[in-house]
Amino acid sequence: MACQTTTNQSGLTAHSPRGPLTRNGRLAQLVLDSAPDAMVVVNQQGKIILVNRQTEQLFGYSRNELLDQPVEILMPERFRKRHVEHLARYVAEPRILAMGTGLDLYARYRDGSEFPIEIMLSPLRMGRQLLVSSVIRDVTERKRADVESQSQRLTTQRLLDLRSQELRSKSEELHVAEAMATIGTLTAGILHDLGNALQPIRCHLSALHKHESIDAIDNVKAIENAMDYIGDLCKRLRLLMARTERQDNAATDLNEWWREVTPLLTGVLPRQVKLEPAIPDDLPLVQIGRVELTQAVFNLAHNASRALRGTEPAILKIWAVPCADGHTICVRVTDNGEGMRPETRERILNSTFTNGTQDAEAGLGLRLVKSIVSRAKGSIDIDSEPGKGTTVTLVLPTEHNGSPLRASPCAKSS
Repeated sequence: MACQTTTNQSGLTAHSPRGPLTRNGRLAQLVLDSAPDAMVVVNQQGKIILVNRQTEQLFGYSRNELLDQPVEILMPERFRKRHVEHLARYVAEPRILAMGTGLDLYARYRDGSEFPIEIMLSPLRMGRQLLVSSVIRDVTERKRADVESQSQRLTTQRLLDLRSQELRSKSEELHVAEAMATIGTLTAGILHDLGNALQPIRCHLSALHKHESIDAIDNVKAIENAMDYIGDLCKRLRLLMARTERQDNAATDLNEWWREVTPLLTGVLPRQVKLEPAIPDDLPLVQIGRVELTQAVFNLAHNASRALRGTEPAILKIWAVPCADGHTICVRVTDNGEGMRPETRERILNSTFTNGTQDAEAGLGLRLVKSIVSRAKGSIDIDSEPGKGTTVTLVLPTEHNGSPLRASPCAKSS
């Protein structure tokens, strides 16, 4: 089919299926078609006068479908009105201008779907006519890669944050472990000295037994009980220092235990603290060693005495009742002291709770109690409110094998 040369409204020679291209027109078209990106040239009115092959391939239009059409045909509907205003401003002040970098610019395929683009605008003068050359680049793949890269960065950052949190937690645990190791070293030395000190005391007590004064015998008996406890405690601590896993699973009669422990406890409590014990006679044996139970209750009583400073009257209640499940015993230590703040109560059993106050010391004692009770397959619970005192409950398994125990009416009260 013969081709004719046609001249569009801008005065430039353009493709026409009805005439041959001029030499200059063919050269211009060859230059445009060799460009790696889509290129569109428009006049001052925004009408398309030249496109290259990449434009046809990118947008899905044939060249003849685009020539003399407003360039807005290649844009989504929402951008068209605004583009007319932009073109007018550009014609008034033409310059090389990059658009789309850091922005969300979109073009429109022939089928109506959209894709992200970047545009480079360049002014081109042909006589008195100002033309605008647009280089259009499809950045779909780059945007997709950016999204994937951002997602990977976020995932990596989350993993780094989690790892950093784990490392901080491990560091805190290591700090506590080092502190506990230091305490253990000091304790080992103290235990050695205690053991040496107990031996001559026993010799003197043996001599006192020969005097049959009733008062002397009572006093000697109290001292012997104290020594027995200290001796058993030293043995237990030595086992712990040696990292022996042995656990004294001997069951304990709470009434017998309390009779032995009362002189010790009253001897260490401040004078202003009134001790109110309540240990029923008919309770079954609890599955915890006597030394372990004494350690636990002594720690709780010590914490309570600190909380009772300045309280009038200062009351410490140590009591035991069948728990509601009918198979365990609740041993409770209750004080009417200052109580704990909710955040302290929630965190005080945490191994990394170190707030630099007396709460941290109480927390260490409670964690030791928790460890003792856990080894006996029991549990610990804390009920406390500011100004309303604190009750720490040790839930201990029993030797009872018959029907469930009848819970006391005050089993849940403090």
